[in-house]
Amino acid sequence: MASVDKSASDDSKKVVLGSLLSNADPASKKVLSSYNFTASYKVNLDKMKAHNATLLESCASYLGFKVRENDKKLYRNQKILCDRLILKIESLFDMKCNDCNEIYRNELTDKPLFRCQLCLQGSHNCSEMAKKADALKELQEKGLIPPGTAWLCHEGLKKNDLTLLPPSKTEKDRQTDSVTVLLPIDEEERENAEEEEERE
Repeated sequence: MASVDKSASDDSKKVVLGSLLSNADPASKKVLSSYNFTASYKVNLDKMKAHNATLLESCASYLGFKVRENDKKLYRNQKILCDRLILKIESLFDMKCNDCNEIYRNELTDKPLFRCQLCLQGSHNCSEMAKKADALKELQEKGLIPPGTAWLCHEGLKKNDLTLLPPSKTEKDRQTDSVTVLLPIDEEERENAEEEEERE
C-alpha cells in the first residue's frame, strides 16, 4: 500500500497513538509512550529496547500477537520483539489503497483480508481486494497455489524489488539460484511490466 501525505498523516498518527494509549494497561502504556512517529526507526528501537521483557511482552499481547507458548518465548531476542512492536504500531497508520485509491486505516481489532508478511500492514477491505482474496482462495482450493502463500503490500514489494537497487561490484561474479514468488498483481501492473520487457 502507498503511504499518504505527511501533514494529514501526522494528525491521524496522533489519533492512532492516542487511541492505543487510552485503552492500554499501565505496562503497555510505558512501552507505547516510548514510540515517537517523528523519530527514526533506530531511535524508536533503542527506546523500546530499554524496557524489560515483561513490559514488552505485555505490550505485544495488548497489540494482539502471541509472545509465549507453554512458557516458552516465541521471539529470539528483545530487538526482534521491539521490531515487531514498531511494525504493529505503524501498521495501524493511514494508508492509501493502491487498488481503489481510498485512504484507510485498520483498527487493532480488524481482520483484514490480507496482512503483509513483512510489515504487518493489513489490506484495505475494498471490493478490489475482496476479488483478489476470492481468486486466491479459489486457486488454493484447486491446488494451484499452496496454502500459506504470503502476501506483500505494495510498499513491501517496492522495498524488496532488487531491480531498484544499484548492482554491487561483485554481482557479475556471483552465481545465484532464482526463486519464483507468486504474488497477486493487477492488470495495469502486468501491462506496465510487459511494456518494459518489450522495450528492453
